[in-house]
Amino acid sequence: MIKTTLFHRLTLLCLVFTLALSTSLSAQTVGQGLGKSTTTPPKTKEEIKQEVKEEIEKELKKLPSDPVLLLLETMTMEEKIAQLMFVRINGELAPTTIDTNLIRNIHPGGIIIPKMGNSNTVIDYTQILRRMSSQADTPVPFFIAGDAFQTLDNRTQNATRFMPMPTRLAISAAGSNDDRVKLFEALAENLDRVGINTHFGPSLSLTNTLGLGPSSIYTFGSNPEATATIARELGEAFNKHNITWVPQDFPGGSSNRSGGAEAVLMTPKSHYIDRDGFPYLASIQADAPLIHVGNTLVPNEKGIMMPASMSKTTITTLLKGSLNFKGLIVAGPVNTPNMLKRYSPEKAAYNAIKAGADMILWNSTSAQIPQTVAYIGNKVKDGELNPTHIDIAVTRILNAKKDAGLFEPTREAQDGESEKIARETRKHPHAYNVERRSITLLKNYNNLLPLIKDQSTPIFLTGVIDLAPIKEALETDLKHVRHFEIKSAKHLNQIQDFELRRLTKLAKGCRTAVCIFDNQIDANNQGQIIAELKRKNMKVVVFLLAPPTDITPYQLADALLMGYSDPKLNAPTVSALIDILLGKSPVTLLKDNQTTQVRVGKEMSFNVLDIIQSPTGKLPIKLEPFFLPGFALYYIPQSIKSVEWDFGDNNKDKGHQLSHIYNEPGDYIATVTIKQVDGTELSGKYTIQVNDF
Repeated sequence: MIKTTLFHRLTLLCLVFTLALSTSLSAQTVGQGLGKSTTTPPKTKEEIKQEVKEEIEKELKKLPSDPVLLLLETMTMEEKIAQLMFVRINGELAPTTIDTNLIRNIHPGGIIIPKMGNSNTVIDYTQILRRMSSQADTPVPFFIAGDAFQTLDNRTQNATRFMPMPTRLAISAAGSNDDRVKLFEALAENLDRVGINTHFGPSLSLTNTLGLGPSSIYTFGSNPEATATIARELGEAFNKHNITWVPQDFPGGSSNRSGGAEAVLMTPKSHYIDRDGFPYLASIQADAPLIHVGNTLVPNEKGIMMPASMSKTTITTLLKGSLNFKGLIVAGPVNTPNMLKRYSPEKAAYNAIKAGADMILWNSTSAQIPQTVAYIGNKVKDGELNPTHIDIAVTRILNAKKDAGLFEPTREAQDGESEKIARETRKHPHAYNVERRSITLLKNYNNLLPLIKDQSTPIFLTGVIDLAPIKEALETDLKHVRHFEIKSAKHLNQIQDFELRRLTKLAKGCRTAVCIFDNQIDANNQGQIIAELKRKNMKVVVFLLAPPTDITPYQLADALLMGYSDPKLNAPTVSALIDILLGKSPVTLLKDNQTTQVRVGKEMSFNVLDIIQSPTGKLPIKLEPFFLPGFALYYIPQSIKSVEWDFGDNNKDKGHQLSHIYNEPGDYIATVTIKQVDGTELSGKYTIQVNDF
């Protein structure tokens, strides 16, 4: 429609040019034929061209110079309201017929692909959506969104995913490190390569304050500062690759729910910015262009609980006001079961727009979406909603798309793009390294870990998952490993007495037991296994695949390791565990901002174990009553190849533990360089103040 309007004007000017040129030449010919002279010499062809050029420039000046305003001028009210809709469509591999009809009939502003499967599928999906956008009467590009953090089911294995991603809790437990930063950068780059221009999520809500449960792995933990750091790293990666980021579930509290009940924000107003609001403030400071406001119940100005997505207090007063967010606000979804119990989608969407939202989120394709577009249109016609309100929202949406480069020609995926992404992921296993860095040591009585041949063997391995790969890997280093897989527990969520008797009988004569436990199985039941094995005079190592609701039964173990695995997809976590059990864990340097003081001539001890952490994982949640967020124990790793010290006084030495004497007073910078078995290198600097008194 834009092109048509401009085309008509320019066509008219061209006709004027042709007519002027023809008239001028005809007059000139007639004059010459009659032998008459004219007082005004006829215009030359070049003069006519210049006049028409000036006329065209005048006409162009009359047109809106901003392409967004020009586009807005051509849109009907129905087309404008449709731009406010952000729809998660239904088709997993491609849009369904219902999806396609909806997109063609209303042309929504944003589309979310329901699952990020393998790269080829995503590439095909985004190409279909871009074609549908370009073929529309008003060719406004879509926000084409996906969520790479989404948990997929058993049918979609990690190897066939768009990118293998650790759980959010594992990402947090791993701490800030190069692997995590590179993982986020690879994610953003690959989103662009497969045609995704928007990442919807992840949620920045903190872990459930009502009590820990299995759902905790779908948060970044309970530490606001740690979650805020992740938000900044994500924002930087997405901005670098021009991916529009939509942090999810503002104002927080979305995990504060039990079963299917509605989530409730429970943080007092006076602590909000320092707690639930802190990660979202970090995302705003990282220039997130959109933020999603969820349906968590919050108090309005009268103290009445209502969905945040419809709350003016939340959207306008808090998000736009206190947090000074200038970007787009997506509210909803308006068609969840809990929302439908309270409101019609049409009413919920209208209330969200009145509260200050720019766009409305739908969790599935629905016939209620065009009904809602019509409903809001009628509100405009009836004078209940000012059309300027819609124009402002649509202008903001179109400007956000322009700023994101969505009106520019898109790069088509190259042949073999999916295979390239898979190869690069294998070559740079950032996700796996994050898994290794996440595993947390909570207990290690008498330095039971790491497992060492002759000291720890024979090993008895048991658990409720497939143990064959673990047994094979452990045997490479430890030789003597028996195993017993508890098969019935997978189906009954309970360990049967006959299996308990069989495993204790098979474990007879072993020195160390390694138990892999799942939080889907009864904790007290799994605690029985620990007790029986200890009665056989074995040392017991327990690895929890994910945080349990109750940690108490596992306290019987001599060593306790925590993982953060998706129960449907635990292979990467289990692979990482093997390295941790054998002491091949990653190493990180502890930050020491304090200056160490020593007297001249006095021997000073340097021990690498005082300045490193291995394993590197730190607990991102609270495990009552024993462990607080940030808790971690360390052991002596087997992954360090060499340690070199530069004492800053022109003296160097090598060794894990050694001593040095400074003979002159002054401030010295001691540097340690740690080379690991895998070829990586760490370096840290520490200030030594040497006094002569």
